[in-house]
Amino acid sequence: MKALNHYVIYKVKDKTFTKRIERILKKNISNCKFSVDDFCKLAFMSRSCLHRNIKRVTGYSTTELIREYRIRVAAEILEYSVGSISKISRKVGFDDYSYFSKCFKNIMHMSPSDYVELKRKQRASRIIGHHSMSAAC
Repeated sequence: MKALNHYVIYKVKDKTFTKRIERILKKNISNCKFSVDDFCKLAFMSRSCLHRNIKRVTGYSTTELIREYRIRVAAEILEYSVGSISKISRKVGFDDYSYFSKCFKNIMHMSPSDYVELKRKQRASRIIGHHSMSAAC
């Protein structure tokens, strides 16, 4: 029973830690100068402690997590936005578009422009599918 309680407490701590980390990332998403050192200060943890906890909870290093988070947010924005990809890259903290594009391709397995096109086609096919179903009824 004691081991089970420890497991439950551990998961609660993970959830609290994860929420705190996400809150920090969300607040600093557009700051292209946001660094691991800044992250440590805001999380009130040493560099090694923050890295160890992030790695344990997410499987990513701190730097990888920041990059992954930025790219995932960019993907969400790109999915529904009509703004320029370059502006969106700056909005999520990349001041170098070619680096953003490289990171995006590594994480999403396609270029940002290919991603936008794919999402546009998926939306169009859902709309067409929805209209076809409505017409059949």
